[in-house]
Amino acid sequence: MSLLAILLASFSRAADAQLTVTTRTGTLPDGATYVIQVPANWQHGTLFLYSHGYVTPGSPNPARDVGDPATGLFMLSSGLALAGSSYAHTGWAVEEGLLDQIAVLDIFNQAFGTPSRTIAWGHSLGGMITAGLIQRYPDRFDAALPMCGVLTGGVATWNSALDSAFAFKTLLAPGTGLQVVHIADPVANLDLAEGMLAVAQSTPSQHHFRRSNPHPRPHHAHQR
Repeated sequence: MSLLAILLASFSRAADAQLTVTTRTGTLPDGATYVIQVPANWQHGTLFLYSHGYVTPGSPNPARDVGDPATGLFMLSSGLALAGSSYAHTGWAVEEGLLDQIAVLDIFNQAFGTPSRTIAWGHSLGGMITAGLIQRYPDRFDAALPMCGVLTGGVATWNSALDSAFAFKTLLAPGTGLQVVHIADPVANLDLAEGMLAVAQSTPSQHHFRRSNPHPRPHHAHQR
């Protein structure tokens, strides 16, 4: 274990033993859950409103106010308040995320008072929601930190994925019925794509190149 890891672990244990935090949880009218954590030494200082990343439909979706426990402990020990929601549903929940995050911010202000600074932050899809929050509600935030955010927007993001799917079908699965848009049966379509990929990977290369001279010059006979 590195010296830095040992120091961080020691700090975490010491901070955890001394830290007093008020935690509030609940459910919003649209079904989203939320969590708020306020350390005893907050004193109306800074609030970080966290937007989590994409959650696969069907997966657990608890409310989150930080990306990982170690970061949360460090921030709380530094006197920073944390808050965040689960969003109303999983998947591409951008619209719901924007509304739910502002609802959590309203609850925080009512329960603990208005922070001197409110900072939006989040990872991946949460980075996109973070950017959307400061664009739609600029008066509610003092700063933002979108991390690895999908900042090209939804249309550009999915168009880039469509480019890859189109290239795959054109090069590896022409005439197979593989669908890249308006997919009627996603599972069957994925099985077909994986089958075409397996065929392509098992096909030996038909091209052989001379390594010693990849670009040979034409030979011309000389007459004297």
